Amino acid sequence: MSKKIQAVAGVREAAGWKHLALSGSEYVVFGEAGVQEGPAEIKAKWCFLPERFHADIDAAMVLDREDGGWRYVFVKDNERIVFTDERVEEGPMSVTDFRPYLKGWLEGDEAPLIALGVGSLR
Repeated sequence: MSKKIQAVAGVREAAGWKHLALSGSEYVVFGEAGVQEGPAEIKAKWCFLPERFHADIDAAMVLDREDGGWRYVFVKDNERIVFTDERVEEGPMSVTDFRPYLKGWLEGDEAPLIALGVGSLR
């Protein structure tokens, strides 16, 4: 059975680009030279994440930390969580609690975005 990448994020390191790809309950880390980690289960690497973040992630972001590690942001449905390889740093919390101005848009009302100067989404 073939897999589909559901979320991918990249970060530029000294040796070049490194990427995290997520599919179902699995992740893989890869770079220019190929796969560097995985495929493996999300829950095996980040067992401290709430169970709902062990599969089917909608979006991901990776940030370099000064100590050389990574800081991750996963979004699933309308929730976000921020974590490192060691622990959860923020969340999980609703995206609209983090960015309240998105609530109107997610509920079908563009007026709050237009008032912020974003303009029409059409």
